[in-house]
Amino acid sequence: MEKREFLNQDETSLYSNCCVYHNPEKGTVHLIPVVHLGSSEYYQNLLDYVGDHTCIYENIKLESTDGNHHETIKSVDEYFRIMTPHHEAFWEQYKELILRFYKKRLSRKLKKLRKEVHQAVNDSDDKIKKILEMSEKSFFGIQNIFLAQLYWGELMNLSHQFAAIDYQNDIKTRSNWIHADLDVDKQLKDLNIDPIELLEMILTDPTPELLEIQRKEIEFILYLIYASIEMYEMPNISQRRRDLASAVIQTVNGHSKVFEQVSPEYIIQGRNEIVENAITDLVKDHKEVAVFFGAVHQVGIERFLLEQNYSFESQKRFEVFNFKEEN
Repeated sequence: MEKREFLNQDETSLYSNCCVYHNPEKGTVHLIPVVHLGSSEYYQNLLDYVGDHTCIYENIKLESTDGNHHETIKSVDEYFRIMTPHHEAFWEQYKELILRFYKKRLSRKLKKLRKEVHQAVNDSDDKIKKILEMSEKSFFGIQNIFLAQLYWGELMNLSHQFAAIDYQNDIKTRSNWIHADLDVDKQLKDLNIDPIELLEMILTDPTPELLEIQRKEIEFILYLIYASIEMYEMPNISQRRRDLASAVIQTVNGHSKVFEQVSPEYIIQGRNEIVENAITDLVKDHKEVAVFFGAVHQVGIERFLLEQNYSFESQKRFEVFNFKEEN
């Protein structure tokens, strides 16, 4: 039988493979492992593959006060221009509490990492310095993940998924595309939690569980910034692309434990559960369902399908990007 691989590479390119699973009583599920940075042709090919299939897609909805600007922002400079006023206003309001949190609530290991990143960024690109500054001032909100990814795209001359695909004016208008991802506003409302009260609790008197989540968010984004510094120091685009390809393959295949150790549980497991529930509901009325989600999620979603007696049938390969110096 054909070997299932969500991601692989050869001497010239990184590939993602859409893997198809079938259960004769329930139907067919296409797991489409999306890499967040790729060529514009890659994303168009994925959209063409989905076609008219019912498709579950990812898009974390942040608090309405921050807005989902990642749906429209296309570059690092545009992010700086649009988001700096939001970050500065937030910093102005909570500066003292945030600084006190960094001093009193970070673990010794996390304080050491933060210090190392601040030292390393001094000799790096001005944009990385700005990314670290904005992360610090926004209390390392998860929107900074998108900012770091945009920067990586610029370093490698690649498109970000949210820049290449028009979610705002295209995907949201397609009746066959079903949003199934974290909705922060809705979850807080369902739990009858005021987001401002929650933030102030985290800053001043967090429960052990909330403290652990916040520490992991900070650690995760600090590692992304550290990786940005290392990528900036690489001599050319080709090496950066090869390094990224190896890193994402190791992460998806479970060989890299750093991602698992530093990422908050809701980033992977919590969002996977949302997708799994959506699959269960949708296959009742649709014989074929596609799952358009980040590659790192698909391993867990595949495990769920196999537990539901789906069997792997086939896979179709898509080139994410090549390793050439210029396209």
